Amino acid sequence: MEMSLRRMDVIKKKKRKGFTLIELIVVIAILGILAAIAIPRLTGFTDQAKVAADKELSAVIAHSTEMLVANGTIVPGAGGTITVTQTNGVLVYTAAGITTPVAGVCTSLYTDLVGAKIYQQNMGSVITISAKGEVTHTN
Repeated sequence: MEMSLRRMDVIKKKKRKGFTLIELIVVIAILGILAAIAIPRLTGFTDQAKVAADKELSAVIAHSTEMLVANGTIVPGAGGTITVTQTNGVLVYTAAGITTPVAGVCTSLYTDLVGAKIYQQNMGSVITISAKGEVTHTN
């Protein structure tokens, strides 16, 4: 009988598979420490990507303006600005001090050139056109 109890104990030990509670707690603690270190480092990437996308969109709008000035669609006159803002998810272009062949042509021209892109951070930009047709932009 004693032999069979020892034998059963050995068999139970061999059959026991899995992790102890302490092992599981240690693993969870390590994962918690790794998450506490990694999450703050990764959260800033989204904001940086949005700012970079907004700067790129401003550059695209400025290059589109250069093209429109070069082909005579926008006539600078004495120089002026095109202010780009965002209202309800739509870019709005407001021209001041420039002469265009048709009043209010900016929004339709830019919609064709830039498409349905929007600012991620609602930055907006100001595009300045000199009397000579030189284009600069600021965010």
